[in-house]
Amino acid sequence: MATNRSDTSRGLCLAGAAKRVRMESTTNIPLRHLRMVVVQTIHDLLSVAYRTHFSDVAFVEGVALMMVASAIASAQMNGEPFTVLGLAKHLGMPSRTLRRRLDLLESKDLLVRQDGRLHMNGAMASDAAILDMRRIIIDAADALRRSRRTGTSRRGGQIAHVQKRR
Repeated sequence: MATNRSDTSRGLCLAGAAKRVRMESTTNIPLRHLRMVVVQTIHDLLSVAYRTHFSDVAFVEGVALMMVASAIASAQMNGEPFTVLGLAKHLGMPSRTLRRRLDLLESKDLLVRQDGRLHMNGAMASDAAILDMRRIIIDAADALRRSRRTGTSRRGGQIAHVQKRR
């Protein structure tokens, strides 16, 4: 029943019930430079974390483990460590999948379970990895600071890009 067809008159590609807008030229992307800095920063941070702890699993699973670990660490640093059920709800992840990932984090000595709460090992990331991540973030902040500041405003129901001047 799901057939693929193109509707070029509207620039849409229909795949079953899903609609996707055809890609435009990359030169017409609003805030392109800022988006590139953000995308590259996320990629670089994920790569460092993956190489540090999860290179023995598929990258996608490593990213999922990083999301679990970072949620646990954030809650722990805020003084409100998660329970397994609370974390499953927070992440929108099935409990069975989460438990499998928690077991893997525990087997790597990254996770400690204490009094029904989840805690990350204090030495979760090596000093070298933390310093690499810090450098990535500072470089990104510098690149964003040097870039042209732009924003959007509404004019007549349409979005118009305007340049902000310092």
